[in-house]
Amino acid sequence: TPHTNSSTLDEDKIAELEEKGRNLKQSLEIRDRKWWGKTYTKCFVGNQAVQIMISFQYAKDEKDAISLGNKLIEAKVIQHVSNEHRFENKYYFYKFVSDIEDEL
Repeated sequence: TPHTNSSTLDEDKIAELEEKGRNLKQSLEIRDRKWWGKTYTKCFVGNQAVQIMISFQYAKDEKDAISLGNKLIEAKVIQHVSNEHRFENKYYFYKFVSDIEDEL
């Protein structure tokens, strides 16, 4: 039966994104960060992730890396710390969903 959700990602694609996410997680600088007096735990910065995606050859350029980041959000591998932004090549904080689940 076809998937009823609106996601355009199939299970194979999600598995591939999860694997890329695990590899990225090992290379990203994941730590607690402060912004306007609020501390965000276990997060990484979007623009650092873009550089690593390109260095891993997961993306050929910035545009490609942003697209991959948004697919990682769609696959629920990562999310913006307050769900306010899509993935961008900026000093925005993102978390791995697995780290959020660990905190619950």
